[in-house]
Amino acid sequence: MKFGTLAVLAVLLEAVSAAQVFKQFSEPDQGAWLAAQQHLTDTYSQMQRQYQHPYEHPIHMTEEDKVSAWQFSKGAENGPFYAAGSSKARHYVYVLTKVPGTSDLGRSWQLDATQPTKDAFLFWKVKIKNQKPELLAADIWAAGAATLTPKTLEDSIKAVQFARI
Repeated sequence: MKFGTLAVLAVLLEAVSAAQVFKQFSEPDQGAWLAAQQHLTDTYSQMQRQYQHPYEHPIHMTEEDKVSAWQFSKGAENGPFYAAGSSKARHYVYVLTKVPGTSDLGRSWQLDATQPTKDAFLFWKVKIKNQKPELLAADIWAAGAATLTPKTLEDSIKAVQFARI
C-alpha cells in the first residue's frame, strides 16, 4: 500500500473508533456514516490542530434520552446540518445533528465537564415516509467548529430526494 492510502485508513480508523455506535450498521448505513465522518473531519480541519479529532466521551442513553435528543434536534437552530441518502436505502435519509456542550442537553451529558467543551454530533437514520428516527451513532468533537447552517428535517429530506433525480 502507498503511504497516502495508509494515512487515510489511519484517519478513518481513528474517527470510527472514537464514535459511540448504538446499532450495528448495515452496508448503506456504513457508507453514509463514513461520508458524515468525512464531513466532520473536513469541518474540523479549519480548527487548531489539537482540536482536529473526535474525543472519547461515552453517553449512556435510554430510549427516553434518544427521544429527548431527537426533539432537541428538531429545534430551529439544532436541525440537521448534513444530510445524505443511499441508493441502497431509498426509503431513508441520514442526517447529522449537533448538541452543543453548552446547551441544557449537552450539560446533562457532561460535555462541558472538562476542557475543551465538546459538542455531540448525532447520526440518525430517518424513515422518509413517517419521519421516524433511529439513532445510529454519536461522535464527540471540541466545540467551536463552524458547521453548515441547520435546516428543517423536511428541507433535508427534499434536498436528498432532489439529489437522487
